[in-house]
Amino acid sequence: MTEEKESILKRIQKLLRMSEENGASQNEAMMAAQKVQELLQEHNLSLSDVDKNDGVVEPIGSEDFEIDRDKWKSWISASTARLYFCTTYTHKKLDKETYQWTKVRAFVGRESNRKIAKSMCDYLIKALERINKDNVKKIPGSKLEINRIKFNLKQGCAL
Repeated sequence: MTEEKESILKRIQKLLRMSEENGASQNEAMMAAQKVQELLQEHNLSLSDVDKNDGVVEPIGSEDFEIDRDKWKSWISASTARLYFCTTYTHKKLDKETYQWTKVRAFVGRESNRKIAKSMCDYLIKALERINKDNVKKIPGSKLEINRIKFNLKQGCAL
């Protein structure tokens, strides 16, 4: 574990020891608890990481999933990954059944963060497609205009 991470964990432990039972005022204890929450969120830690004395933190790995060629889906997956302390990258993979290259998006981060980011990304994409399908069909106009509206709605929401 890096020295920076160790110093952050020690700082959080020190803040956790600040309580009314240990001589701190109610206001000081409240401020310490608030600072603990800020540090945990900023450094993507949980209280279980602080309680562990062995210094073992959940390892970082990656998980692939296939995506379409739609640019807006890539934007949503990249933004969702950032929200859940992950990063993404795109690569191509050979499908052994069809012998065709498929585009694959990989989430990289802790397993718990990857799973949440991936499920949230799937939810957002499906929700946007459902909203697009349900609401745009009510708009009068030619098929070309409606398809243009659908396309712009998806891209606008993804940004």
